[in-house]
Amino acid sequence: MRRLVFAAVAALVFAPLAGAADKPVEAGHIPATFPLAVTVDAVKLKKNLVALGVPVEKAVAKAKEEKQLDIDSFTRGTLLLSMNAKAQDVVLPAFVVTGKDGIAADLPKIVDGDAEATVAGKKGVKGKGKIAREDMVGTTLDAKTALFGAESAVAAVIEAGAKGGDLATEFGKADLAHDVVAVVAMKPLMAALKEKFGDKLDKEIPPAAEQFWAAAKKLEAATLTVNLAEETLLKGVFRADSAEGAETVKETLQGAVALLSLALPQVKQQLGTQLPPEAAPLVKVIEAMAKTSKFKVDGSTVTMTVARPKDFGK
Repeated sequence: MRRLVFAAVAALVFAPLAGAADKPVEAGHIPATFPLAVTVDAVKLKKNLVALGVPVEKAVAKAKEEKQLDIDSFTRGTLLLSMNAKAQDVVLPAFVVTGKDGIAADLPKIVDGDAEATVAGKKGVKGKGKIAREDMVGTTLDAKTALFGAESAVAAVIEAGAKGGDLATEFGKADLAHDVVAVVAMKPLMAALKEKFGDKLDKEIPPAAEQFWAAAKKLEAATLTVNLAEETLLKGVFRADSAEGAETVKETLQGAVALLSLALPQVKQQLGTQLPPEAAPLVKVIEAMAKTSKFKVDGSTVTMTVARPKDFGK
């Protein structure tokens, strides 16, 4: 299982990106029930991680050696996340990677298994392990695009076609020319939570989280971008249902930053003892969020920015 997850993350994060101006294939295959998509421009990400001292190249070389898979041949990676209220594990992932022609030949290596499988009418392969307690399966969307992950999530992506939905719309509008882009659509997220918890949903929110829950109910969508080498390290654009809702979202975000500021000494101390030296930039990111977060409201939209630390790097 650990090798499967590593292969998925490596394919998603470390593969170089080509043709970023093209519309991603996965934009036309996002089910209406999916609330989250995370995609990477891995040329930028890999370059910037190396500049920060993260041993990316060693990780890629190790993956090539262990999996006998040329990860550098992949050109883009996207994580699509579903929420299946009927599944034992509610959150189920599907991964989309784009690479060279004939990517189907790499599927057995990607999923670590070569047993034949049929998912939503498409032929593919089944892995030896499981992901989120479901069979790991893989298939293709076209000659250059592989799809793999938890079986029910993969099936949903295959069946989605071009039906679209809130997440597909938001993902299609997003500027993907960043190291990392995460897009959240609240309507399918709330629908999944409602299906899971029913009328008890509001009652089960603990008092400490009531403000965050109130803001979440006002939120329609959010897009978060990461640019490790630019002046603005993190940017979040939160679209609320109204100007009043935007104020609620802003106040909640400011409250979260205030709490982080209070807990910063303890957080830094704890992470400092738990994280390896190459993960030190993560501590600086958290510190930057606590000290440099700024907020702007424009109608029903809240924009949050976090400045890149001046000493960010090796």
